[in-house]
Amino acid sequence: MTVRDPRTGAVVARTAGHETAANALAAVDLGGRVLLASAGTDRTVRLWDPSTGALAEEIPVRHPAYALAWTAGRLVVGLERGVLALSLDGLRPRA
Repeated sequence: MTVRDPRTGAVVARTAGHETAANALAAVDLGGRVLLASAGTDRTVRLWDPSTGALAEEIPVRHPAYALAWTAGRLVVGLERGVLALSLDGLRPRA
């Protein structure tokens, strides 16, 4: 995945992450720390630090993931079989 500065288009970071396609992205605000969530067909949701491209957290899910939305303090994941609403309260992503 390539992270670009939205103002300039310059590449900020390149990440190696999902073992298969990343299908969705969403910005997630964890108490003022903004991370980028990605969903993949490898049955994971991953949280990234957009300023460095570093993986902050990997969350396994039971089915391939195709959609993401951050709403009301929950990360909603559209799966091949259903929808999952994840509470990230108490999550302490890697630095």
